[in-house]
Amino acid sequence: MKYEFKGTQGGWYVDIDGTCTGSSHRVVVDFHEIAEHETEQYEICDLESTMTNSSYDAKNFKEDPTNWEKDSRFNEVEANAHIIAASPDLLQACIAVEHRLSQYDDGKYAEVYGILKSAIHKALNIK
Repeated sequence: MKYEFKGTQGGWYVDIDGTCTGSSHRVVVDFHEIAEHETEQYEICDLESTMTNSSYDAKNFKEDPTNWEKDSRFNEVEANAHIIAASPDLLQACIAVEHRLSQYDDGKYAEVYGILKSAIHKALNIK
């Protein structure tokens, strides 16, 4: 089967935004589109982390901005952003492996083939 990703093409990356409002912090997944003479930056998604320490506030952030890096909720949101940023590459890899396995349908890799096909269909919203 020929698969087509209809989402935003280009290299996705994580941009840790320095914006802090109250007890939340932004993590953005962006991509660059390189035109003939300029580079444009577009947002793929915007994730927000709320500190697990409820006593933490913007004043504390200004005094010690590294507190965000120590917070487990922020680390979780950042990890989510990295998996989102890697998803086009992961999808491409899954499609390549699924295609190769489909050529050798001897049943030996049926379970792996099923997992790959299911993941590809989920990513591409194929019912």
